[in-house]
Amino acid sequence: MSVIRIKRKLTTGAPVVTDLQVGELCVVIPDKNLYIKTDVSTVVFLGGFSAFVDAILTGNPTAPTPLQSDNSNSIATTAFVKTYTDNAISTLVGSAPEALNTLMELATQMQNDEAGVVALTALVGTKLDENSTIDGGSF
Repeated sequence: MSVIRIKRKLTTGAPVVTDLQVGELCVVIPDKNLYIKTDVSTVVFLGGFSAFVDAILTGNPTAPTPLQSDNSNSIATTAFVKTYTDNAISTLVGSAPEALNTLMELATQMQNDEAGVVALTALVGTKLDENSTIDGGSF
């Protein structure tokens, strides 16, 4: 098994040859530069790592799928988005009867049932408006 060693340097400037073992990488934090020791007497500058801030990914890059509870700035993979979306739709549809579980079916039903629309409108009208205050008392 291969091991990649990465050291960090907190002061500016390239690392000294004696600071690294052959094959070790060194990230110079203040300079945002990356170096590698290629042999016993050579440290090579690989480039600035600030270029990765706006990296453009090509091909088919992959990433670990975060947990559904993850609300960080992690990369959301297609698996994460599909699971999240499927769960959200399932929750939205909930236990609606098969005949009324799409917006088109609901719209058709409302169009065909004027009395139902009147009853629904009256029921919604009994709910609190945006200016109401709930103080813990009874309604």
